[in-house]
Amino acid sequence: MTTSFAALPSETVLGIIEHLGGDGHGLYDPQFLTELGVPEELVKRVTTTHKSDGTYKGSIFNPDGSVIPETTAVYSLDLYRRISGDMGLPGSSALGRGFEARELHDKIKVALS
Repeated sequence: MTTSFAALPSETVLGIIEHLGGDGHGLYDPQFLTELGVPEELVKRVTTTHKSDGTYKGSIFNPDGSVIPETTAVYSLDLYRRISGDMGLPGSSALGRGFEARELHDKIKVALS
């Protein structure tokens, strides 16, 4: 049983962060993790239901621009935080979700290289 992202092969973790590409805002279909070989127990840990709150920044949009009331997905920044935490890496000092995600992306990549 794999209990943390740190226990996954380096290639798998690198595949995850390359898929995210430094994104600190996105909601992703959990299937991408399964396709990369992440055990179901870990996929479930980072998958949550996200709800739109009616504001522009707090709403979830379809590609056509319509609002989705809720979706079950993996939030990219939560995944970056989980992976870096599991690996024992220091957190980010960046302000802003995008800056934080890119900083964690780089820290994870360096640690695995």
